[in-house]
Amino acid sequence: MGSRRLAARSLRAALALAWLALCLIPSIETKTVRTHTCAELAEALADDSADHVIMAHVEGGWNCSAAELPPHTANVRRPLLLEGEGPGLLYYDNNQVNKIITIGEGGNLTQRNIWADDCLQKTMPGFCFSVNAHRGAFTLAENMEISDSGCVRVKHSQAINYVLTAISYAKLFNVKVETTPIDSRRLLINTGWVPGLPVGSYFRFSNVTVSCTGNLTHPLPPDFVDEPDTLLQEHPHLLIGLGVAVLLMAGGLVWCARTSGRNSRPEYEVALSQGYKLEEPLGSGHYGRVYRGRDSATGQLVAVKVIDMLPSQRRQVAAALRECELMSQMEHECVVKLHRFYSAQVRRHRHQVLDKGSGSPSMDSQRSSSSWLKRLFSGASNRRRGGQTRIGSGSASGSSGASVWGSGSATSTDLGSGRLGSGSSSGLSSTFGGAGSSLLGSGMSGLEDVPETEAVVHGAKGVLLVQVQLVMQYCDLGSLEKAIKQGEFQHPETGEPRVRHVVLTALEIARGLEYLHHPDRRMVHRDLSAANVLLTTAPGDERGFRALLSDFGGWPGGLSRAYVLSLRSYMSPEVFTRYDVSPALDVYSFGIIGCMMCSGKDPYEGQTPAMVIFAKVRSSDGSSGERLPPIDGIPAELQQLLWDCTAHDKRSRPTAAEVVRRLEGLLLTI
Repeated sequence: MGSRRLAARSLRAALALAWLALCLIPSIETKTVRTHTCAELAEALADDSADHVIMAHVEGGWNCSAAELPPHTANVRRPLLLEGEGPGLLYYDNNQVNKIITIGEGGNLTQRNIWADDCLQKTMPGFCFSVNAHRGAFTLAENMEISDSGCVRVKHSQAINYVLTAISYAKLFNVKVETTPIDSRRLLINTGWVPGLPVGSYFRFSNVTVSCTGNLTHPLPPDFVDEPDTLLQEHPHLLIGLGVAVLLMAGGLVWCARTSGRNSRPEYEVALSQGYKLEEPLGSGHYGRVYRGRDSATGQLVAVKVIDMLPSQRRQVAAALRECELMSQMEHECVVKLHRFYSAQVRRHRHQVLDKGSGSPSMDSQRSSSSWLKRLFSGASNRRRGGQTRIGSGSASGSSGASVWGSGSATSTDLGSGRLGSGSSSGLSSTFGGAGSSLLGSGMSGLEDVPETEAVVHGAKGVLLVQVQLVMQYCDLGSLEKAIKQGEFQHPETGEPRVRHVVLTALEIARGLEYLHHPDRRMVHRDLSAANVLLTTAPGDERGFRALLSDFGGWPGGLSRAYVLSLRSYMSPEVFTRYDVSPALDVYSFGIIGCMMCSGKDPYEGQTPAMVIFAKVRSSDGSSGERLPPIDGIPAELQQLLWDCTAHDKRSRPTAAEVVRRLEGLLLTI
């Protein structure tokens, strides 16, 4: 009994499914519309549910005016087949009305079995009926004839030659193009999918004949003259070759002009004397210019940082040396590697290189560099207010460059041996004016640059410069800032953060900071921003890249007002109130970078410098406890970490080592 009931239920279920399938079949069938008039054709083309439109055979053929079938009659965003009814090709007098169908995104138009006469024009070569208007649009002309009624020979038709020129360029993209003359009036064309305009759209000819129908279907004007063939008409490929030659010549002239202008700059000559060829500028910042270069001996790509300073700017020269010495000691997978550094004296205006290469007073990471710097510093009067600078074993008030932090008295600077500080420091806040001083105040004592001086060198007048060049690891993908602006950390469809990408990149930045902050080095980056995190290709990584810290060296020549304002989003509140520079500043900057990766924008975007600084200063004195706005689409643990890193009180921020541990734990859960 039970088995019979089960069988009955199974039968009823099968019948219900069969009935449902019968109901759905009409809904999934294609909709075919057969048209007999121009009005019916316009209505069918505009019907989004119709995907097969047939132009029925009409005695005498079709002839639609611009009023009956105007341009942009239909905007197609679906697969559509427009087909002429046989036998033979359906004749359609186009009356030079083009762009009747606009192919939008996702649109796919196939035109078949139609003779489109009076279609091709001098200003509109193509498919006559349609025009691709968006990326992803596809147009196929299959078993058709497309005619120019204003010519009697294919070679003399400007419109047909426009079409041939357009498809001939497809050969550059390895697209198949075949043209077969039938007679003087007709030419058969077969192509693959040809890239068109706009970029990302494609068209194709399959068994398409282009023809001249002058004096056959349409009379030619009385003044028409059938001119004899010219050389270019006999050999149209010569026109293409001539155009390519002109473009190559113009490009060569531009390249020569740019190369000549670059090579006249002193940095090119200095780098070449040291075995490096500068190829292309990569960017510039507060502390110099960066070029892509190449080792002349090995061919290895490198990045060359160029820093120009006046000899009288002793603090900046010392800062450059400190950055060089510190970077040369760095060995970590998340920190850009410095290969070597050297210097030369150059003169501005004429850009004459006074000393370069072996045997010159230049500093190099592979040989002693202190003697030339000692001569540069010796005898110079102290033009900085509030302190003296001693070379060798003395202390330097207001020193700059990458910083060593610790406890005790002010840090000493030993330029004689290239060693940074045999003493200790109570924190970098004392280096920048001590507690209580403020960048927001009116005093900038001890932070001004020495004015430029004129010097007569080798009988010629000019500004004498010290140029330092740092040869570093080349990162081919540019900066993290560029990747953020390009949306690399957001899903292209949803715009949601790509959390794994964010966490992996943040973990590499945090590991780099942990390395710098380690007690063995006790360094503060001080200039951490998305622009100073570089990306290099990593084929084995799921992101395709890895991140490295660069440009640790901080504020050259002192903590200038303009420099801090330019990095206001990354600066922690204590920097604005008391020049308090410590590892907590780097952690704060890290938190801002994390917010930028998650949201794709600066958390202070749209705010004036005054508004940003006021918000941070107000938060530092306890009058405001606001946090940065929450970010949608990220785990609560990551959001809390970003809030902790950007806490207003630096004592509440985690260390770089703690950030690394928290990110490693978070990575296991996503």
